Amino acid sequence: MAICPYWTKTKFFDRAVDPSKKQIVKKYIVMYEPGNIIKQAWKDLAKNKDVSIYGTVAKGQALLCKILPHKLVMNIWKKQQDLA
Repeated sequence: MAICPYWTKTKFFDRAVDPSKKQIVKKYIVMYEPGNIIKQAWKDLAKNKDVSIYGTVAKGQALLCKILPHKLVMNIWKKQQDLA
């Protein structure tokens, strides 16, 4: 099963940001708790699902990526991040 966690609250973000450099990702729509993602993954595993996605925002984005051209999805993301 693939677990698609979206933005997850971990210590990674404390270490990944270099204060001397410009941040690429500036706006996080939502940050999910790791425990909630894991609970969902266990439920989905019990249901024999191939993919586990936790949260409304993550599920919405996954759906949009299926029905919209990827270039459009990336352009929307870049606009949210003030990169476009």
